[in-house]
Formats: sequence, C-alpha cells, structure tokens
Amino acid sequence: MGIGFIVVGLLSVFRGQFVYGLWLVMIGFFLRQAAQASYVQVVTEGALKGMKVREVMISEVVTVPEGLTVRDLVDAYFFRYHYDCFPVTEGGRLKGLVTLNEVKRVEREQWDFTRVGDIMERDVASLSVNPDDDVANVLMRIVRDSCGRLPVVEGDLVVGIITRKDIMEALRVISDLG
Repeated sequence: MGIGFIVVGLLSVFRGQFVYGLWLVMIGFFLRQAAQASYVQVVTEGALKGMKVREVMISEVVTVPEGLTVRDLVDAYFFRYHYDCFPVTEGGRLKGLVTLNEVKRVEREQWDFTRVGDIMERDVASLSVNPDDDVANVLMRIVRDSCGRLPVVEGDLVVGIITRKDIMEALRVISDLG
C-alpha cells in the first residue's frame, strides 16, 4: 500500500501536480514505516512468547540504601556503574527506585543534605516485575518507562534485575539459533 502511494505520488510530481504528489509520497513513506514497525513488534512478541523473566534476568543486583545522600549516590553509583536507575532496598526488600530524573530535580547545593529515601519512587508494585512474568510484556514496560531496568521481586525480596539489553541479547540468541 505504501509503495503504491509512493509510486502514484512520484508519477503525479512528474505530471506537474507537485503538491498533490508530494503528499502522496509522504503518506506512502508513513504507511511503510508504520507497517514495518508493526511487523517488528509482531516478530519480537512471537520470539519472546512463553519466555519468563527468570530465564533472562541477572541475579547480581546493584542496590542502594534509603539513607544514602544524593551526592554519594551520584559519586559511588551513577558514575561508577553508568546505570540510569537503581533499586532502593533495605534488608533485601524493595523500598523504591531512584532514577537520574529524580536526582536532576534536586539542586546540587542540596545533594549533601538530601537522602535517596526523600526522592525515590515508592510505588513498588509498578516499579518491579515477578520472575514468572512474560518477557514480551516486560519489554513493553521497559520501553514505556523512564528506567531501562526493572527489579525482579519475589514476595518482597529483590532476586534479580532485567534490562532492555538482557532482553535484546535473548532475542539475538533466539535469532542466531534460527
């Protein structure tokens, strides 16, 4: 359909209907791009169908305590690990999630006085996934949210982390295996 619009649009341009033809070409490109994106989504969901988070997650999780200052968070975690967010835990239990966006909202002069617990996202249910969740659904959440990493929680204990990169690596392995 998209190619048809592009061809008719180009023919219209050559016949002197420049504006009309240009519009058809643009509509054709839009239709092709939308179709390609839909195809990629269908293929990705098909490849990940039935795969569980526990098969893709990483068990070693870098977490931060609630009482840490923002300055220490930036210096010891963001600069060291280069992640865009970290799970906040206490005794292995998920308390929240802190992202670069929350840090940006704090003035630098306040970094020594502001604690991670003061700025973290506290909605634990929406910030975490279960080990038995479907990877395709988790990928959609990761793409939608501001954090490219989601803690994997069983009960209320953090048992792992799943990232966009982990899911893409799993897709690569699946495609390499044919």
